[in-house]
Amino acid sequence: MKKQNHKKKGQQAETIATQYLQQIGYKILARNVRYKQGEIDIVALDKDQIVFVEVRSRWTKKNSNKKIRPEDTITFPKQRRLTYAAMLFLSENNIHKSARFDAIGVHISSKAILSHYKNAFEATNI
Repeated sequence: MKKQNHKKKGQQAETIATQYLQQIGYKILARNVRYKQGEIDIVALDKDQIVFVEVRSRWTKKNSNKKIRPEDTITFPKQRRLTYAAMLFLSENNIHKSARFDAIGVHISSKAILSHYKNAFEATNI
């Protein structure tokens, strides 16, 4: 039951992030692209650049002292899996555009607070 609740909250955060990206002019190309090696939350087009977006969320109670920012939870192994998945996506879809990795942190307590980090990390060696 707890895992389903966690997954549902993650999907809500991804929906919030998707709506935000559309509002600022990004074209959403795909969501939840899954490969054996990893998953890409959102693939978007920002002008002429492909953007692979990792959405991280934290749900806290109103008086919680937790100071961990969602975007700080993107570890190096996660970055490596995202890089590999992005390369597969570009190859499978025959896309030859520049690309970058963004991170969106969605912190939800009494309301959603969104942080968007363009070029959050560089592609890693796989």
